[in-house]
Amino acid sequence: MHVHQMAKPPVTNHTQPTVLAITRDEIIYCLILLALTWERYNFENNCLPKTGSWQISVPLKTKPSPFLSLKPSLGEKL
Repeated sequence: MHVHQMAKPPVTNHTQPTVLAITRDEIIYCLILLALTWERYNFENNCLPKTGSWQISVPLKTKPSPFLSLKPSLGEKL
């Protein structure tokens, strides 16, 4: 009885941190993936359909910034 009680806590303590570590790594990985895909989806949604393919090379070279949101309206007028 005493041996069983001593053997039990390490098992529960060992399984809990590993499960937490795996889920935490997966959450971080998913957040990074989500941020990257959301940025690409947002960029493609805002820039590609409105401006056209000839302006894609410009935003890709320069980092996306607030003025990028103004570009589609300028591109439509031009």
